[in-house]
Amino acid sequence: MGRVITLGLVKILSLVGCSYNSVVAINAFSQKEKSEEFTAKVQDVCAVCAYIFFHKKFLYPEKGEILKMNQMTQKRDTSRGFPGKSKPRHPGNDDKKSRNPINRFGSLKIDENKKECTHFISIPFNDDDFKKAFNVFRDDLKNNYGRYHVHEDIIQKTEKLHRTIINLRLPTQGDIDRAKKVFEGEKDAVEKIIKRNKQTKHVIIVGLQEPRNLMRAFALYANLRSQIIVEITNHLTEVFEKANIIICSDNPVSNRITVIQKSLLTPENTQRIDYSFNPGPILHKYKNYEFGKFNIKEINLSRRRKYGTDGYFESEAVMSF
Repeated sequence: MGRVITLGLVKILSLVGCSYNSVVAINAFSQKEKSEEFTAKVQDVCAVCAYIFFHKKFLYPEKGEILKMNQMTQKRDTSRGFPGKSKPRHPGNDDKKSRNPINRFGSLKIDENKKECTHFISIPFNDDDFKKAFNVFRDDLKNNYGRYHVHEDIIQKTEKLHRTIINLRLPTQGDIDRAKKVFEGEKDAVEKIIKRNKQTKHVIIVGLQEPRNLMRAFALYANLRSQIIVEITNHLTEVFEKANIIICSDNPVSNRITVIQKSLLTPENTQRIDYSFNPGPILHKYKNYEFGKFNIKEINLSRRRKYGTDGYFESEAVMSF
């Protein structure tokens, strides 16, 4: 219905434009022959031509024109990345060596069946000062729902703060044992990466990233800077690839950690409500908030959907430094 109204308005405006152009031409012509009958005929012809053009082109287009219009629309939506349409093409996705350091190995054994990942490699953020700073942020959002309108269940719990660097699919116990052996065998190599780092702190988390939609969001991420994490990720990825251990294709983005996200919901605490929120008030206060700077103390190989007594995912193996 909206399209018909819009096209109707286009038709009317076009008729007006066409009539206007006709009048201009007629005024020039009338200097030689002032014929009201000729003027009326020209206007009528113009109106009929405009009606036939827009009626055929938009209201009742031929099949070939419909297909062409649909293709143009899809191309426009893809290039601009409108919500609900085709995803935009990110640079580097088609390159043999992607810009994402996690997926830069051309021969990576990726799970093509897109089956569920069972395990992941992560760095827990259990620094006390970082936890205190995050609790200030979390408590503010919880206690001031009227200002921020963020549901408590989609705010990350302090005890679960971590950085996932690699997702794995280990369907059998044999796969788990093999992954543990490879993981534990790389402790010395990872420790060398950490020791050769010249920064005083391994991880820096400051400020929040602006979401794509500044009016309605379902997630917020904090900025993460750590060259060590990038190097560790690259090293372990290469090692797992050589060992033919399945690396899931949905490896995380490397420059952020999740602080608010709808995916944090579990079936037990999910309600039939709208979990979206306006990120503006949060960004206004915490855009440059310093969550913390700290060193890496351990790296875990953990099982998904299984928690330990400390609130973190249950670990199959741990590297401690």
